[in-house]
This record gives sequence, structure tokens and C-alpha cells, in this order.
Amino acid sequence: MSFITPTLLVITTTLPTLLTLYLLHRNAQTFTRPYPALLANLQTKEEFTQAAIYAADKNRLARIKEIYESIKTIAGIFGIVAFMWKNTNNQSEILHSIYFLAAYMLFDTITSLPLTIYSTFGIEEKHGFNKQTVYTFVTDIIKEYIMTIIITAPIVTAIIYAVHWAGDRFYIYIFAFM
Repeated sequence: MSFITPTLLVITTTLPTLLTLYLLHRNAQTFTRPYPALLANLQTKEEFTQAAIYAADKNRLARIKEIYESIKTIAGIFGIVAFMWKNTNNQSEILHSIYFLAAYMLFDTITSLPLTIYSTFGIEEKHGFNKQTVYTFVTDIIKEYIMTIIITAPIVTAIIYAVHWAGDRFYIYIFAFM
């Protein structure tokens, strides 16, 4: 791989992240605005203040998550994805692809877990919105993982068959399928 390819990938990953961070920063400036008199009939000053604190907490977490996901993507460009592809090797192209997707989804779930836990049991609970227990949190993650594999496996299989069947024009059929 030439130097230009990873550089372009990093740039195309970093620019949207920087734009999102800028917009989150701009949005955060609205949380310190004074209570508008127009809201007097709709919301108390205390409710307004609590909503602003909640929004500020969510905004701070969104910034951290944005940076973290960007770093994770750049790490993927420079080897994690290739490492996982190599280590999920199988004789069957379809099984290899499904194993890779399962491994990548597991990696993504595990690496995103600290921020998800903080969001659910930190911010949401702090503001009284979390009704989820640790048990339901864990079972929901497991169910989501299993359902994603069940739904994704036939789609991956169909895409691989379409690539083999259609040859150089596979993208037309895959586009039509999607």
C-alpha cells in the first residue's frame, strides 16, 4: 500500500471528526444561555437548568466518543482490521467473511463498552433516565450481537455470490439489492 492511500484514509476519517467536534463545541455554547421568558408557560427555570446540565453532559460524552471512534478507525486502517482478517482465516470465502464480521463486531462492542456503560449507568442514571439493570444491559448486548450475526450472515453470503456470479458488474446487482 502506498503512502497516499493511508494518508487519504486518515484525512477522510479526521475531517468529519473535526467538523463534528466543532459543531458539538458550538452546540455546547447554548447550554449556558439564560432562561428565556418565553418558556415561562412551558417549562420552569429549574427544568430548563436541569435540561441544560443533561445536554451538557451528553455533549461532553459525545465529544469523547467522537475522538475515540476516530482513533479506533485510524487504528483499523493501520493494522487491526488486517490482523483480524488474517486470523479469521477459513477455507470457505463465505465463512471467512462471516467469521471476520463476527470478530470485528465483537471487537467493536468490547472497545465501545466503557463509553456505553458510562452513558447508561453514569449520565442517564445521574439524570434519572436509566431504568436498566446490569443484567438487562448485558443480555441486550448479547441479543444484539446474535441478531446482527443472524441477519448479516445471509446478506454477506448473497453479496459474495453476487460478486462471483456477476463478475466485473457485481456492483450493479449489489446496488440494486441494497
